[in-house]
Amino acid sequence: VDAVVAEILLREGVRLESPWERTTVASAPVVMSDGVAVISSLDLDDDVVAAALELETRVLVFLEDGFAGSDALKANAFTRARELGIMMKTV
Repeated sequence: VDAVVAEILLREGVRLESPWERTTVASAPVVMSDGVAVISSLDLDDDVVAAALELETRVLVFLEDGFAGSDALKANAFTRARELGIMMKTV
């Protein structure tokens, strides 16, 4: 998982030497660094998305597979992120 998170952070412009902060939101593991938060859970629900959107971050990245079969959850997450001025992405 760390290799995937590192790749995502690098793609988002986070420098290699930037420290990582590990936390958990609604039982989902999160790595944050330099304004980018990566939610590495494959079990996404309303609680996880809502908690992730409360993080003070400029970019929020979810794993695409976490939204499998949950198109409405994904669409609502993108809409809410945009309203909050957060760039949300899936990989």
